[in-house]
Amino acid sequence: MGVRSSFRARRVPFVLLMVVTLLATLGGSVPTAWRADAAAGADGCPSGYFCGFSGSNWDGSMMKTRTSMPTLGSWDRKIRSYDNLTPYWVCLDDGANYGLPTWWVRPGSGGGTDPTARSIRFTTTQRACTTTPYPPYDAPTKGRRSTAFGDLDHNGTPDVLSRAMDGRLWFLPGNGSAGVVGSGWNAMTQITRHGDYSGDGLEDVVALRTNGELWLYVGNGKGGFAAHWRMATGWTKVTAVVATGDLNGDGHGDLVVRDGTGQLWRYPGNGKGGFIGARGSLGAHWGPDVLAAAGDVTGDGKNDLLAEDGNGVLWIYPGNGKGTFLARRKVSSGWSKVHSYVGLGDLTGDGVNDLLTVGDVPMDASGDYVGVLVSHRGTGKGGFSTSTNLSMEWWGLNGAF
Repeated sequence: MGVRSSFRARRVPFVLLMVVTLLATLGGSVPTAWRADAAAGADGCPSGYFCGFSGSNWDGSMMKTRTSMPTLGSWDRKIRSYDNLTPYWVCLDDGANYGLPTWWVRPGSGGGTDPTARSIRFTTTQRACTTTPYPPYDAPTKGRRSTAFGDLDHNGTPDVLSRAMDGRLWFLPGNGSAGVVGSGWNAMTQITRHGDYSGDGLEDVVALRTNGELWLYVGNGKGGFAAHWRMATGWTKVTAVVATGDLNGDGHGDLVVRDGTGQLWRYPGNGKGGFIGARGSLGAHWGPDVLAAAGDVTGDGKNDLLAEDGNGVLWIYPGNGKGTFLARRKVSSGWSKVHSYVGLGDLTGDGVNDLLTVGDVPMDASGDYVGVLVSHRGTGKGGFSTSTNLSMEWWGLNGAF
């Protein structure tokens, strides 16, 4: 899946800084190496530094820093152009001590005039310049007790996992708060969850690493993981892994896997964090499809599979309860802007499974995008009716699960 976002300096006047101290400094809040020099043009900025110039065309005097600066001293409101030769996002704040809305500058880029900068921050994500590194999430329905899926902390409220662009995985319990599950999750090409795969009655997460290793992360019932182990190796050519829950009626969760040739396979789970028996073919020519699982969408008690065909058309493949699917049916069109499908069971409290999506919507002619979290109400007959926008703050992320 992909996340489209702006990679140029852009002012965001409508968002106040919410967690300035969370990522305000990387290596200290007081600069350890900066000074004003006679600049030699744009090439005067050394590698590994952020440089500000008193002239609007990378000319005049130059200052440089590689640590965050709560105040700019003689350079207060004097930066007219800049270069960022660090691996970090640089936030040019309009207030001292990182206190006001900001410009952001992507790693390895330069920019134009910014005469209002009063402090400088180095962060690992674009979002951290203007808001929290995790998105807001308030569950549509609270206190819903379900044994199906979608509840990592086992409190009856559907929750979401969000991956930041720096690889940190955040747990969103549905009350607006968040906690870091772990870091290094950019090493995962696939992350999927749908029910219990270890046999302890708690929801788990399955992840495919870039080295082709498939791992099970066993849920601890508190939003994190109690253990993890390798389920398979040699999956470097796998392009999709979907935790669908039980497809063959044996009570154990299965995986649907697409290989590099577009073949789709079912790997039957053994209820102990591994597989049992041989994989089964689910057909060919699945190359462009985006696959998702939302449990039983048709209302017959059997888990189904959703697929967006690359043209914005969403299809449902009804499960037959024997490990394969019945003939597909068209759900609707207009899904081309969706890049994350999250199945969390019944979100609305009506006893029917629903669907969450995250999609990118153009904000204006600048090319920037707003990430929108949407709840789609299930009909219980294989489709979705009303859609409700839950938040427009799901931008600058690397997937929702």
